Amino acid sequence: MAMMECKECKAQMSTKADACPNCGAKVKRTSRAAKMAVVFVVLATVMAIYQSHNASQRREEQVQAEAARRAGLTPEKRKAEDAAAAADAEFNAKVRTATPRAALLAQAIKKGANDPASVDLAKVVVTQEGAVAIKFRAKNAFSALVINYAVMAPDGKVVSGSEEQVATLWNKHIANKQLADVTDEVRATMH
Repeated sequence: MAMMECKECKAQMSTKADACPNCGAKVKRTSRAAKMAVVFVVLATVMAIYQSHNASQRREEQVQAEAARRAGLTPEKRKAEDAAAAADAEFNAKVRTATPRAALLAQAIKKGANDPASVDLAKVVVTQEGAVAIKFRAKNAFSALVINYAVMAPDGKVVSGSEEQVATLWNKHIANKQLADVTDEVRATMH
């Protein structure tokens, strides 16, 4: 028979005892479910550490590969890449400032709709100049689901309606411009 020490009085007792024969202290047993939970947590932690290490290692390999690629470029190509990256960063910064305008326009569309719950944003784009274009579906006065558009110029002028109704503002501020799709960001602001 295996023996263990009582946690209260330190006397020797059987591992099968429910209480210490010396002091009467109850033996606390860990359930099989609790043991399995501990094993699960330990395994999950080990996996998370392993995945984090692998991700870190992959990032390091990517950084080294990119450094080697850039080292193989001519100075002119490196300069061109740097200029393109700077232009992208500038574009993204301007897009971030235009995105709240797109959210405001989307909220105005929803507020002005016959059935605000029917408004579904199909596509929301912005330009670095601050223009916004939204393609959306909503119910009209006859409860038919129709596709409409809204365009906001950088100066704040807004036109909404069919493609033909927004064509002038679209052609001036949206067509042939570099566009950023911010549909998901604007949808997240809709209530």
